[in-house]
Amino acid sequence: MKKKFVFIFLALALIPILASCTYIRSLMNLAANKKEYPNKPITVNYYVDEEIYKTETTNKRKEFTYPDNPSKDELNFGGWTYKESYQTLDPEDFLYDDVDSIDLYAYFSKGTHFSDNLAYNGPQISKGVLPSFGSPKVLVVPVDLGGKTTSAMIDNIEKAFSGDPEELGYESVTSYYQKSSKGKLNLSFEVADTWFRPSKNASYYKDYNASTDKYNEAGSGLILHEFLEENNSKYDFSDYDYDGDGYIDSVWMIYNVPQNYDNTVFYWAYVTMTLNNSKKYDNVYARYYGFASYYFMFEKEYETPQRQLELYDMTNINIDAHTYIHETGHLLGLDDYYDSDASKGPAGGIYTAGMMDANRGDLSSIDKLLLGWIDSYVIYTNSNKTITINSFASSNDVILVSRVKPSSIYSEYFLIDLYNTEGFVSQDNEIEEPSDIIKADAMVHGKTYRNYGLRILHIDASLTNVYEGQTYDEPVKFAYNNSNTKKLFVDTVLNNSSYATQKINDINKRLMNYFGLYSLTGNYTLNYKMTNNTNIFFGITINSISKDSATITFNYN
Repeated sequence: MKKKFVFIFLALALIPILASCTYIRSLMNLAANKKEYPNKPITVNYYVDEEIYKTETTNKRKEFTYPDNPSKDELNFGGWTYKESYQTLDPEDFLYDDVDSIDLYAYFSKGTHFSDNLAYNGPQISKGVLPSFGSPKVLVVPVDLGGKTTSAMIDNIEKAFSGDPEELGYESVTSYYQKSSKGKLNLSFEVADTWFRPSKNASYYKDYNASTDKYNEAGSGLILHEFLEENNSKYDFSDYDYDGDGYIDSVWMIYNVPQNYDNTVFYWAYVTMTLNNSKKYDNVYARYYGFASYYFMFEKEYETPQRQLELYDMTNINIDAHTYIHETGHLLGLDDYYDSDASKGPAGGIYTAGMMDANRGDLSSIDKLLLGWIDSYVIYTNSNKTITINSFASSNDVILVSRVKPSSIYSEYFLIDLYNTEGFVSQDNEIEEPSDIIKADAMVHGKTYRNYGLRILHIDASLTNVYEGQTYDEPVKFAYNNSNTKKLFVDTVLNNSSYATQKINDINKRLMNYFGLYSLTGNYTLNYKMTNNTNIFFGITINSISKDSATITFNYN
């Protein structure tokens, strides 16, 4: 059955434009170039907290092995990382470096830590995305396409990306990702101090026919390369390759004419990649970039479709960074979760409850897992287990439930978190309670309304080697998305006992669909089909629950 909940997000991002087969093939060729180990010993200093755990020297790097795992209280050892990093390392990550010694630090967590994340080992389409740990630098370029070019506008761009949330009335891009990641990602945006004027008039780039271009380049990509070429002596672009993967991590371009709600091809907000990898700038390639109008930060000042739909409360917002926050999620490698084509694919999704769906609220649990920000409690096989979690807003606590022991996040599983109205949800909604009509309607149907509860997401993050009819040696992209595949990448296991599907369109658009949550104590038999059309393999008992914490027992079928 096709989606009943059809919502046209007129001010949301385009789905990232995928590369051509030729470009995918070039990525494969780059990955295939094998390095050789330096012909020199390497000494590794292993630290637990700030104290030396062991120091070992390996003369032949190909024979390198890690020492026995350290232990710490009741925490789980997750692996070895660089200092102030959360990316656990495979030895191949540093053995090729021409260094005599390195320092590695033990990573401990209360849950299971997966070394996977999109920037580190995602599919080929994620190669070169913005790193999700540490302090990457991102260049922001004000682009003059014929509008005003004031210094005050550049100041506003700086505020939207790095400003004080108190002054903005909402989060900046930097503060949003600091808070969502719980300090794991601290983006540093550097805004160019002058407006960049491309060599041709704006209509040339708007009407540029990518199919006639040698590299299938979009008009915005031409602007990017013009800027890089013209400013190659002004910037050292290798400084913007934080993870050392050979790509400028990301570039933002903010143009100075209004977005066009009637033609969302050029004058819009989107993230895509440049397909021209023929030239390096300071020995790094260009890759992903964002392109958006300056005027997205002032939508409340005029009657836009975004304002008409009231996707979030704009009342107290002075400079609105929502669109740039959403698009930066794409720069990190995340996809959209709204349905861009209701005529294709099944119904479902996360029902506007997340930044990568409706430009509001927090990133969802699957987003944070893909970015490496959460250490989930993992449950598998037939053992019944009881776990207590804190609210997702306060802790990023998540339970991962799998039929078998997961070796990677790129597979099929369920994610469970305790959703409430705190944090970004409260900032966007400024509503703690639904209307009296909704509460009365719930009572008539014998249901108890609560604005918190367990959210259960079904995830199929399997990868595929097939792209545009061709098969490659390595995974190219995710097998599923939420727009045009036969199965969904992410879907909500709704609490159908609370008539969620009948109420989705009636609930205030500024509220999460709380009727889909599991908010009362008791036993729940879950009704859901896996990707292979078999029944869900577990049920839950909610032993206790509040807006702050929940204790759940899992019952395998």
